[in-house]
Amino acid sequence: MKTVYEAAGGLDGLLKLASAWHTRVLEDEVVSHAFSHGYHPQHTERLASYWAEALGGPTTYSDRYGDETSVVRIHSGNGLHEEMDQRAIACFDQALDDVGLAHDERLRRVLHDYFAWATTTTMARYHHSAEDVPDGLQIPKWSWHGLVSGGETAHRGGPLMDAVALVLEHSVEADVSRAFAWKFRTNVATWNDPPATFVLDGAFTDGSQGSTVLPGQAPLTWWIRDVHEERSFAIEMLLDRATLRFEWYFDVVGGGGTKLTQRIVLSGTNAPAYREQVEAGFRPTLADGMQRLAADMVAAQRGSKDAG
Repeated sequence: MKTVYEAAGGLDGLLKLASAWHTRVLEDEVVSHAFSHGYHPQHTERLASYWAEALGGPTTYSDRYGDETSVVRIHSGNGLHEEMDQRAIACFDQALDDVGLAHDERLRRVLHDYFAWATTTTMARYHHSAEDVPDGLQIPKWSWHGLVSGGETAHRGGPLMDAVALVLEHSVEADVSRAFAWKFRTNVATWNDPPATFVLDGAFTDGSQGSTVLPGQAPLTWWIRDVHEERSFAIEMLLDRATLRFEWYFDVVGGGGTKLTQRIVLSGTNAPAYREQVEAGFRPTLADGMQRLAADMVAAQRGSKDAG
């Protein structure tokens, strides 16, 4: 089966796409501001090489130009720019049509999904400061099935695993400081999801083990992973030849509030067997649960101020 890179026409096809997208964004009154201070004379070639590596092609970008950290830092420290992101995605969709890649619906969808994901997650995550970007990140890989598990955490040194079977994500804003949001969320005693109860063995650090207890069921074991103080952490549950991962991100927003993002990722060779169960269990309640969490944080901060 062809890789996404091959289906898009290889490097030549992605060069055409990068050129068409660049033309579109320079004509856009909002996105063009990102290039108002100039850009590298080989921007199109570099962008095509980056996309090629992400979509299953040669590792030219990493070998010649830099790693994922260098790319993300270029896009970081510029504040929130959600309108710009959405317009950049619209320009990409137009560019797909411009170069004839929109006629294949499956290819159009996977390219759109990749660009939209990269634009709104990895390239938008560190809007507060480029110094927040971890060293040693590797370029995330994208297949016909979506993000290849391990792509965002490749700096941990682990091998790339199977493509993800499901990604659910939702964000809310809470009128609390990032420090307070972090302290609240990493305190397992505040986890409120009855009838489940939660137990953490030890401190909230990488590798610590915890469990979820439901009435009449055996405890479900999970581990804390990828803790970046006041920025992000993950909870991993191991299933039969699959992994269920709950990623949490904390971003400062205007006025001193915090944007909370939960991303649920199901991956592994046997992940498709769990997809329906996981989606049914989390999709209907994800948004409401995040809203309740934000409200609980605000109430807890108000209570701490009143007590003081």
